[in-house]
Amino acid sequence: MTTPQPAIARESLNEFRRPGAAPVPPDALQQIETLLSNLTLYASLFAHGSGDRRTDYVARVAHVTTQLETVSARALANSP
Repeated sequence: MTTPQPAIARESLNEFRRPGAAPVPPDALQQIETLLSNLTLYASLFAHGSGDRRTDYVARVAHVTTQLETVSARALANSP
């Protein structure tokens, strides 16, 4: 009989950036992190939540998506 080995948590980071692209400013990353959390929540509610509220959920997904586009555009415009 073998003793089970403890699971080892591994974390990996994949970085997708064009060569020579400027880094994203920390404040933009913080905003993006918050917005992505909201997007995950509303997309989940849209898929699995009450059918009566789907119109509200899709409106929230659209709003958060617009905010992400705005933050991204602003970060790109301010990059060196």
